[in-house]
Amino acid sequence: MKNKVNLLTVGQKAELISQNSNTCKTSVAEISAKGNVVVSLSAPDIDQLQISKGDKMELEFYRSDGRYTMEVKVVKIDSELRAILKPLGEPVHDQRRKHFRLPVELNVTVYDYIEGYESILGHDLTPTDMTVVEIVKSKDISIRGVAIASTRMYAQGEKYMLSVVFEINDRQHTYVVCAEVMRVVDVGGSFTIGLQFFGQSEKMEEDLTQLIMQEQQYLLQKRAFA
Repeated sequence: MKNKVNLLTVGQKAELISQNSNTCKTSVAEISAKGNVVVSLSAPDIDQLQISKGDKMELEFYRSDGRYTMEVKVVKIDSELRAILKPLGEPVHDQRRKHFRLPVELNVTVYDYIEGYESILGHDLTPTDMTVVEIVKSKDISIRGVAIASTRMYAQGEKYMLSVVFEINDRQHTYVVCAEVMRVVDVGGSFTIGLQFFGQSEKMEEDLTQLIMQEQQYLLQKRAFA
């Protein structure tokens, strides 16, 4: 069991990801003699993750050679609001950072969901037969989903169609994708809505990955010359 956690150290920063893609930042508080990983949480973290005993989750952390992901199971939440996590496998090394959330403002149009529409979704589609709910800006995006800023109240579990516009190498791309509301955060008069994609094409995932890598390189270059 110890081999599963030998890449982790007490105090190490990590991110806990639930099965519905809610996330929270945490740190390793303890590694038990049994090989369980104990991470610190807060009451809002527990509410956001909707975490409970027996849940399977992902624990993400970084080392000098890149990103690692480990599947874990929640053993319990103790009285100090710490999650005791049992590793279910070895940490997987992944340098692609495919779940990295890129903070970026993109044009996003939200449409009413049409059952079965995901079967015809793809690249550079322009919806003509769907009802527009609202036109908004994204706050961040990953290949898993997008967070939008809205003055409209959404409900967790609702499904919508999204048209997302972004540029890669000076070429504009428009993708239409299905999405489910996973998180609603009241930020005082407005809301941050976290939506998880489903039915997206491989081409969309590839282009989003390229967009994220492109923007990361730009930010690194900007910092280098700051």
